[in-house]
Amino acid sequence: MMKKMAVISMVFGLALAGNAMATADGAGCGVGQQLFKGKTGLVNHVLAFSVNGTFSGTSSITSGTSGCHANDSTLMREKEQREFISLNQDNLSLDMAQGRGEYLSTLTGLMGCSVEAQGDFARMTQSKYAELAGSSDMLNAIKSELAADPKLAKACSRIS
Repeated sequence: MMKKMAVISMVFGLALAGNAMATADGAGCGVGQQLFKGKTGLVNHVLAFSVNGTFSGTSSITSGTSGCHANDSTLMREKEQREFISLNQDNLSLDMAQGRGEYLSTLTGLMGCSVEAQGDFARMTQSKYAELAGSSDMLNAIKSELAADPKLAKACSRIS
């Protein structure tokens, strides 16, 4: 079953390769390129393309979000963060409640947090789960908590 899923993922990723714009590192642009930045190898590139297709779609690639153009504005980053939260709210909420998981890890990356800050980010979302998950604007609630924590405010570059 795992082998079949790996083959399906690779085929899906390769199919999406035509929709991504190539960059010097070969991963294209989009959420996947941001998450797998600096990683080499076919598997990482296929995963990056798959993530691009799953979370970004061609609209964010053509509209200039997800690192596809030099204009890296706060508005574009926030749109990408909101889109991710909106599309994955149930799974993200579960990860936040547990203090770990792939959706929470992806959000940590979208918030520009260093790898070293992932544990602190996860603990913060778990300890503040009721406030964050119950908020009518989860993104702003998370950003407020990050800004209020001196260590996380320094480790996460995309919270303003």
